[in-house]
Amino acid sequence: VIRHLLNIAPQLNDSIDDPPVAGRMVALYSFMQGKELVGQERALGALGFTRGEFSDSLRQQLVDRIDGQQPCFDSFQALGSAATVQLFRTQCHAGLDIEQLRRIACTRQPAADGGETALRWFGLQTQR
Repeated sequence: VIRHLLNIAPQLNDSIDDPPVAGRMVALYSFMQGKELVGQERALGALGFTRGEFSDSLRQQLVDRIDGQQPCFDSFQALGSAATVQLFRTQCHAGLDIEQLRRIACTRQPAADGGETALRWFGLQTQR
């Protein structure tokens, strides 16, 4: 469903003749793509932390979602208004806690902790 909704923005952009408006549409689309990847990262990480393990396949899916976010957010920051970019930088970047959990998920097996890390991961990603 989300993929189909995301496709509306490029279709609309093709019919816009005003360059500033077109730029804002591309910024919005890039932001939406990035946030969709963040949501998928949240779900994959929660799954791995809940299981207490990340299979090679799950780890690769997680890495792909993390790597895919950066180009989206770079485009958003290049084209977005100064106010929205500043808000993004203060509220939406993956903080130190998320980065530490990413390292655990991507480089080693998490410790079995009854789902505490999964809840922490999910909460941090939701707040983001």
